Amino acid sequence: MHTLKFYAMIVILALIALGTLGFTHPEPDANSPSHAQVVFLVRHADTNPDAGRDPDLTVDGYLRANRLATMLADQTIDSIFVTDTKRSNQTAQPAADAMDIKPTLYPPMDADALANTIHGNKAITTTLIVAHSNTVPMILKALGGDEIDDLPHDEFGRLFVVILKDGDFVNTVALRY
Repeated sequence: MHTLKFYAMIVILALIALGTLGFTHPEPDANSPSHAQVVFLVRHADTNPDAGRDPDLTVDGYLRANRLATMLADQTIDSIFVTDTKRSNQTAQPAADAMDIKPTLYPPMDADALANTIHGNKAITTTLIVAHSNTVPMILKALGGDEIDDLPHDEFGRLFVVILKDGDFVNTVALRY
């Protein structure tokens, strides 16, 4: 079985590769400094599908949320976006606590507004978004990434790392955690 260090190393290597490969645009105008952004996009962690409309995370879900926080511990996350659901908030909470960040609520079905918030705020350099099986694809597309299908209802371990430069999409790395 893979250890947490192994997963963290995969993310670190992916970010190093993106940093060296993804930012090959021409030098920006001297009056317009370049602005790079990294967006970590995940579906909420594991829930019981029979637990109602707003379920808590399962034990496995809490373990996954803590694994996510550990994987992101060496990143300088400056914003976390969650929906107004227990599962989204509980997934983000370990990372938010570790980084002393108060998550920001966003409307789950308005991916364009969320993407515009991220694109338009130069104070945001590294972001975590906790979404849902049917909204991860919308958010990924709104950020400029490829279209993907809705995530299967029993799949909770996908992590998309979206790289933006000057508000433009550069690359996405799809990982599992």
